[in-house]
Amino acid sequence: MVGAAAALAEREMSDTITAVTLNLADYEIPAFTEDTAASVPDSVAAVRAIVAGADAIFMSSDEYTGAFSSVFRNAAGWLGQDVDGAGNLFQSKLITLCGAPTGGVGALRGHPALHQFLLELGANVYSQKFELGSTAKLLGPDGNLSPTVERQLREGAFAKLTEMPA
Repeated sequence: MVGAAAALAEREMSDTITAVTLNLADYEIPAFTEDTAASVPDSVAAVRAIVAGADAIFMSSDEYTGAFSSVFRNAAGWLGQDVDGAGNLFQSKLITLCGAPTGGVGALRGHPALHQFLLELGANVYSQKFELGSTAKLLGPDGNLSPTVERQLREGAFAKLTEMPA
């Protein structure tokens, strides 16, 4: 979903949005503890650099048993703590949080917990829930977002991202 949304932003809003995608699964991020924070691994430094360089974040997270993924929770430890002198990278960052259900309610069950968690980390969160019914309606046969989702993104998450002062 995030990749298709990034393609939409590049195609239709390249004058106001520069899309950079980040998939935490592509990085080996060790477990965060106060002890490990003293030495920042290269993979964590790379993720921190991407997040620090973003004016805002369009985010989707997997949902597990009514909450967000442990992969994100661990990464948030590295991103939300001042492990390299750059501070808490979530502080005052606009995050548009989106999710689409895989069947029934899917990712939407984890939204409230993730929304609250991001607020606790100091982020400014806008949460958008797509009116789909299931992710089967998320993408069209061409791999692009359905017209319904595109409209919802333009009027919701993307509109919030472009309201930000320069």
